[in-house]
Amino acid sequence: MRVLNASFVPQAGACTALRTSPLGPTRTYCLPSLVIVGAMRAGTSALCDLLSKQPRYARNADGREVHYFSDPFASPRKLAKGWPAYAARFPRRRRDELVFEKTAQYLTSPGGLAAMFAVLGPALRVVAVLREPGARLYSEFQHHCAAGRVAAAPRGARRSTGPRNGTALP
Repeated sequence: MRVLNASFVPQAGACTALRTSPLGPTRTYCLPSLVIVGAMRAGTSALCDLLSKQPRYARNADGREVHYFSDPFASPRKLAKGWPAYAARFPRRRRDELVFEKTAQYLTSPGGLAAMFAVLGPALRVVAVLREPGARLYSEFQHHCAAGRVAAAPRGARRSTGPRNGTALP
C-alpha cells in the first residue's frame, strides 16, 4: 500500500490517493468520519442499514465489520502506521458523501475507542447504540439458540419469567 501524498496526516473524514499494488491504479479513499459501536443485539445493524439508504452516507466497500481497532495487542502507534490498509476499505464514490463504518466490538474491546481517537483524531464522531440489558441478553440468547450454538431448555424444565413485565418465556 503506497500513499501518494507523503505529507498526508490521517484524520476522520480526510481523503487521499492510494495505490494498493505497485502497478495498480491510483484511487481515492476516505477515512470514516463516523463510527457506530454498541452491544451485540442492540440495533447497530439496523442503524447501519438506515444510514446506508441515505444518499449522503457511504459504508465500507464490502459492507462488513472492519475490526481494525479490535485487536487488544495492537498499539495505537502500530495502528497509526498501518492506516493506509484501513483507508483502503473505504473507496470514495462521490465528493459530498460522508463515510462511516460499523464495528460493534469497538465498544467492548480494550483500548478500541482510545486507539480510534489516537489514529483518526478528535474530529471523529462515535455513535454508541445501547439497549436495556435484560432484553438485550434475552435477544442474544435467542440468537444463539436459533444458530444452534446453545441448546434450548429441555421440555418440562421450570420456566423463568421474561426480561420485562414478568411474562412467561415462550
